[in-house]
Amino acid sequence: MRRALAVITTVGALAVGGSAYATQAAGTSAASQKEKKAAAPASNMASGTVMRFDSASNTLTLSTPNGEETFTIGSTAMLHQGRKAITTSDLANLAGYNVTVRYVQSAGERTVESVDISRRAASSKPAATSGTVKQ
Repeated sequence: MRRALAVITTVGALAVGGSAYATQAAGTSAASQKEKKAAAPASNMASGTVMRFDSASNTLTLSTPNGEETFTIGSTAMLHQGRKAITTSDLANLAGYNVTVRYVQSAGERTVESVDISRRAASSKPAATSGTVKQ
């Protein structure tokens, strides 16, 4: 009987202590996750037309309603043209295409997280003529 009582007491003490330790560890983990979220910069979006891509500096320049905007393509950026994944070397051939860029801004630099190329922007065409000159 004494032995059974000692075992029950020991198990109960371990259960209470383990529970308190788990609560404390979870609280620390939640606090560190909140700090990480607060430190992570927020994603921004920009839409426009591809003007040029400089492969030497990995910069993409867009024509947007706010004027020209330049973005740095990071090594982890995801690039897509429709459903097809593309590479940075493909960007040089896509001048004039509509694009949406998701990026983060840190220390004045805009680093691209993803690029979605949709289609070539509509260009203004000259009016059709019948081929005869009016005088």
